[in-house]
Amino acid sequence: MNTILIRIRRAAFVALIVSSSFVLKGCSSSPVDAVTRDYRSLLVISQLNASYYTEPATKAKYPLIKGSLSNLGPKPLIVVEFTVRFKDKTRNVIWEEHAYPVYVSNFSFPEPSQILKPGAKTRFAFKAPKCPPEWEPGAVDVEITKVVLGTSV
Repeated sequence: MNTILIRIRRAAFVALIVSSSFVLKGCSSSPVDAVTRDYRSLLVISQLNASYYTEPATKAKYPLIKGSLSNLGPKPLIVVEFTVRFKDKTRNVIWEEHAYPVYVSNFSFPEPSQILKPGAKTRFAFKAPKCPPEWEPGAVDVEITKVVLGTSV
């Protein structure tokens, strides 16, 4: 009788592990759309700096990612999404966030300066206050995971 209970518990445990791995795989980055796949090769991230920053007033310390994004393509952009992956000393990803160096919507009252025009460059800076303290300064990967084209300029 005990061996049957042990086998049932083991089978339930294995089923739990297998089902949770399917759920976790569902949370991973989804395939990029055709526009993003085709256009992101025309975008350049430069001057990337990933370091800790301490707020002067509150003394709060958190990762700060800074850099520039250039649009070398022929079309204006209204959305560019980054997926920023933070790594520890062993280069394992420990945190992931999405950031938007370009984001124009009907609710943001777009001005021409907010749209990333062809040949233009914009600077960005993102803080990541929820990133675990095991993060190794400088150890980030930045991937362009979404591009939305605007109408012609």
